[in-house]
Amino acid sequence: MPDHTFAMETLPYSVSMDNIVLLCLMLITLVLSLSLYHRRHILFFRSKTFFTSRRVFSGSSVNESKGEWLNVLLLSLAFSFSFGIIIYYCLALKYQFPDYYDKPHWIIYLGAGAVFAIIYIRAIVYSIVNWVFFAKDENHRWNVGYFLLVVVMSYFVSLLAIASVFLQLDIKTVTLCVVFLYVLYELLHLYKLFVNFKFKRYGAVLIFLYFCSVEMLPIMLIGHVLEWVFNSYFVYNLLT
Repeated sequence: MPDHTFAMETLPYSVSMDNIVLLCLMLITLVLSLSLYHRRHILFFRSKTFFTSRRVFSGSSVNESKGEWLNVLLLSLAFSFSFGIIIYYCLALKYQFPDYYDKPHWIIYLGAGAVFAIIYIRAIVYSIVNWVFFAKDENHRWNVGYFLLVVVMSYFVSLLAIASVFLQLDIKTVTLCVVFLYVLYELLHLYKLFVNFKFKRYGAVLIFLYFCSVEMLPIMLIGHVLEWVFNSYFVYNLLT
């Protein structure tokens, strides 16, 4: 029988033992596994069409499948929650959460919501800008290529989230991995911009305008919103 006259020893907080984080990682792993098993042939097909400069776009059912877009939506959610977990993990290491009670799990949801918003705000801006430059089929092909990058990055970011939590990576390593994935993501976007505009008149100007309007503005706007929310709620309410 425990002796209540002595204070019981409390275990330090560990993200790898957090039930909310573990549940999110289990759902993310399930989504990734099912997607890779059932949609691997579509992923291979999309990859081949992405890395070609030929103006070829098949009108077969593989391009219009509702199941494919549902798969993209689920993987976008997996991407978003994985990034939210990475942010939460880094903050847990930095601020050394003392115990298992009253943890700010809203950081996961806030980070996931921000990433999800960035993905689909950029997709909307892409559609608007592409409406000016491209025909309908070309616009659709560009959106398919954009979401292909989202799908591929969802696997890498999810694996990074799982590795960070269970291997207890330090903040510097996690940050370097995130920066590397982001740079790779943007390089692939720039490659696609070059493929689409290099044969057009004033192609360099179009690439510059396209990059500024689609790549920079959504990130800057959402970044300012996140900075305001983080500073006004997390810093002043939880750390003081």
